[in-house]
Amino acid sequence: MIKEVHSQQDIDDLYKAGNNVILKFGAPWCAPCKIVDKTLEEISDETDIVIAKVNVDDQPEIAGKYGVMSLPTIFIIEDGITVNRYIGVKAKSELISQF
Repeated sequence: MIKEVHSQQDIDDLYKAGNNVILKFGAPWCAPCKIVDKTLEEISDETDIVIAKVNVDDQPEIAGKYGVMSLPTIFIIEDGITVNRYIGVKAKSELISQF
């Protein structure tokens, strides 16, 4: 399942839950984001990694707080700690290998 992030509280809850999370910042008009979305759907179907997405058009203040300047930006969160950050399209195997 892919969760849509609508507030800072949603992100705070992701960090507090202590799960393995892939948090993607993107936008509907972003072509590379659409490629990443397909990969994230596969990861969601095949693993127990929590997938969450922030639409930067709808949540610009959240994107600013996390220093998102390019799309897609992907945060890898393990046990409530950001362990990596990527910009651009990444292979499924590369994302999964972070956990």
